[in-house]
Amino acid sequence: MNSSFSLHSVYGDHMVLQRDKPIRIAGTASVGSHVTVSFLCRSAEAVADASGEWVVEFPPAKAGGPYDLVVTHPAHHSARIVLRDVMVGDVWFCSGQSNMEFPVWGPNPFFRLRDGKEVAAAANDVDLRLFQSPLCVEPDGPCTEPPGRPVWKQATTAEAVGEFSAVGYWFGKTIRKALDEKVAIGLINSSWGGTRIEPWISEETLKEAGRTGDLTILATARALRDVSESEREEVRRKFAAEAFVPLKTWVAERFLVSDPAATAAALATWALPGIDRDGWSPVSDGIRSIPRPSVVWFRCEFELPEEAVGKEVHVLIGSVNDCDETFLDGVKIGETGCDVPSYWLAPRNYATILRPAASGRHVLAIRAMDHFSTGGVSDTVTVGYEIDGTSRTLDLSQAEWLRRTEFVADIDRIGLRPNVPSVGVDVRLDCQTPSTLFNSMVNPYRSLAFKGVLWYQGCSNSGDPADYLVLQRLWLRDWRRAFRDDDLPFLVTQLAAYNGHHPGERSPDDFWAEEKPGENLGFAPLREVQDAFSEERGVGLACAIDIGDHSDIHPANKKDVGIRLAHEAMRLAYGDASALPGPRLDRVEREGGALRVHVRDAGEGLYVRGDAIGPHLFAVAGADRKFVWADASLESDGTFLVSSPAVPEPVHVQYAFSAFPPDPNLYRKGDDAPLFPFRTDLPEYVTGR
Repeated sequence: MNSSFSLHSVYGDHMVLQRDKPIRIAGTASVGSHVTVSFLCRSAEAVADASGEWVVEFPPAKAGGPYDLVVTHPAHHSARIVLRDVMVGDVWFCSGQSNMEFPVWGPNPFFRLRDGKEVAAAANDVDLRLFQSPLCVEPDGPCTEPPGRPVWKQATTAEAVGEFSAVGYWFGKTIRKALDEKVAIGLINSSWGGTRIEPWISEETLKEAGRTGDLTILATARALRDVSESEREEVRRKFAAEAFVPLKTWVAERFLVSDPAATAAALATWALPGIDRDGWSPVSDGIRSIPRPSVVWFRCEFELPEEAVGKEVHVLIGSVNDCDETFLDGVKIGETGCDVPSYWLAPRNYATILRPAASGRHVLAIRAMDHFSTGGVSDTVTVGYEIDGTSRTLDLSQAEWLRRTEFVADIDRIGLRPNVPSVGVDVRLDCQTPSTLFNSMVNPYRSLAFKGVLWYQGCSNSGDPADYLVLQRLWLRDWRRAFRDDDLPFLVTQLAAYNGHHPGERSPDDFWAEEKPGENLGFAPLREVQDAFSEERGVGLACAIDIGDHSDIHPANKKDVGIRLAHEAMRLAYGDASALPGPRLDRVEREGGALRVHVRDAGEGLYVRGDAIGPHLFAVAGADRKFVWADASLESDGTFLVSSPAVPEPVHVQYAFSAFPPDPNLYRKGDDAPLFPFRTDLPEYVTGR
């Protein structure tokens, strides 16, 4: 008889088990064999089931430790498993995408705390315990083990802390301090950068919700398990072709026909040499960015030796976010559309035969198209050619570039861009395939009990905020069922202010100066549905509108995020009556030509950090919903009076409702909780009407 037995790898030395809830210990053994577990002066026996799984359960225990946990198998008396330094305390499950994955310290200068090296080196808390879940995709069904052999580590070394989630680490430190360091805190980080929410939801829940599109993708992945490579390639090709239909249709039939007259005029002349510069503006500081969904042209003039005429030249562009048509001397030499995998990152390499230039100067024109949020052309633009067998390169990065907008898309009219299918890799191995991360990075921890969940995700679902609100509610129900706790607290980070990801080529700090209300919403609608989701029972939301980075989707200030999540934990999980939810819009009243904004959960009142309320924060509109920037004042009674002479009969008001509101500097006294962004003209998918 096979007498081997083991604990699941989530159990190990230095681990933390959840206090005040039943303690489950699980593992594997030969079918029908008996396993005995001893813990806290108690013993419990289990029999391995038909799949070789066994589980024992101990009654709830108070915080304490360290303890030993011993597992024995009667068929092999000399073998036993002993776990040392096991604590009973509070365990938090940390998950989401890159901003949760973001480590305290690492090799990427744009993906670590600015002082992370010092933070990691100073770590010395033996009762803050960390567990890093490896990345893994599993389409075939739920797993009982995380991949590899991850281990629990005490937060006492630079290595253990440096590689761990910065949000999780600062959350754990803050909770430890709030509990007077009397309770051990365990943190499990199971997150994956760039992932949507669908991979984190179980197949069972997707079936119950009738999510046929998600289930079709999962079924496609599962069907690839036993097929040949040629069959797999055919399935991938067919899947990719079908997956891109909604996106390609939207681009062709809605986005690109936003302003047919403007497009016709631009295509007729803007790529030609020798045009009038009127209407074109210089590109400042070499930044070729597109702050909102639109089509923008960038062009520059340059010289090449006469010997290059008649020979092949290559125009190389680092990337264009999202798509492009590129012209040389008025002739289109290449284009990249949304059917190219990862088109927004794909380098462009367009070849053509160089024609004579009438003026001796050639013109490169890039018609850049951004479909969502922000985009632009990378700083790497070169022209390569060969003369007498010698390769030469002309760098156009520092050339004099001009820009001109063809049109700005009216998203309210044409609708948001459909989600971009993730088909760049085998759908079977793709971390975006629905349910696959639940299977491999959530299900292995179902035997544990938790104090709560930390969640920092949403960027990758921002293209469809209405659906994300639905998915959040499915995810909440799904994980509470998985972890067998209908009251489990969920603490969510609202997405931070952000404009466009180019941390090495930053936008000017005043890039927003010419923006009008509603022109550049970015993540604002997604933040709105995160706020709506926080109305669910046992869900808390940490506001991060004031600690974003306009040029980096990974803002470096994770300390305040961790602290604010800890504040929500004290309120929802630890019963701290003094901890209030963040201040939010309560109601609005009309007073003549102004609107009076009342704030709930204001505590001792709000204050303005700095000399005055920041610019481009408040906007008002009449019944036509045409917003203009407004003046605002914080009144002595704690309300705001908001008005604009351009709107004599205001009806609606917005606060910080844009991709990157500059300096949202309104805070609650006492705990510096920022005022949540809001708008009163809520869409139907939020109001339910």
